[in-house]
Parts: sequence; structure tokens; C-alpha cells
Amino acid sequence: MLTYFGIPRSTFYERLKASQRIDKYRQVKQEIAKQFIRSKETYGYRRIWYCLMKQGFTYCQETVRRLMTSMGIFIPLLKVAYSILTPPLFASLLVG
Repeated sequence: MLTYFGIPRSTFYERLKASQRIDKYRQVKQEIAKQFIRSKETYGYRRIWYCLMKQGFTYCQETVRRLMTSMGIFIPLLKVAYSILTPPLFASLLVG
């Protein structure tokens, strides 16, 4: 079977062992999902990190951000349209 897929035996066993490994972030991932749903999907990683800190989890912000990214949790950013003021209009705003 290994020759059919063209992967070395060591790679096969390494991937097998990795797939059987227990996720050490299982509890914090569940709590991140719960806080995200509770916030009506508006909290970013900083607010969720703060909620986790209040509950006793001691993970850094980067870990929470990385876990949220791996879980597919993100906040869509709203693009703001800016208008460019022309010099005559800007001058009238200063005078008036």
C-alpha cells in the first residue's frame, strides 16, 4: 500500500501517530466557540481572550488568535468609504 501511494513507511507512521494524538487545546476551543456564539459573533480574539482570562484560562492572545483562525472563526471587516476633500472645499470648512 505504501508503494502505491508513494510515501515512506516512516511518514505513514508519523502521520498515524499525529492523528491519534489528543488535542491539548480541546477545552479552550470549546470555550472560545461558546463565547463567540454568546457574543452574537461580534467578539474578536482580544475580547474573547479577556473573557477566557476572567474564567481562569492562561493563554496568550496569539494562541487565542491562532486557535480562532484554525477553527474558522473570524469577524468580517467592514470597509469604510472615505471621501477626499478638495482644497477649495477644505478651505471653506476652515473659514465657515
